[in-house]
Amino acid sequence: MPRRKFDKEFKVAAVRLVVDEEMPVCQVAKELEVHQNSLYRWVSE
Repeated sequence: MPRRKFDKEFKVAAVRLVVDEEMPVCQVAKELEVHQNSLYRWVSE
């Protein structure tokens, strides 16, 4: 399976869902089809 690349706007939007909207990381990851570890890393960055 090839590695997916996400642009900065996508990452920022995903992080905003977690931080601003206070949605759980597992829910956002599932909806956006992103691995939870990737999302956690984006939030910490």
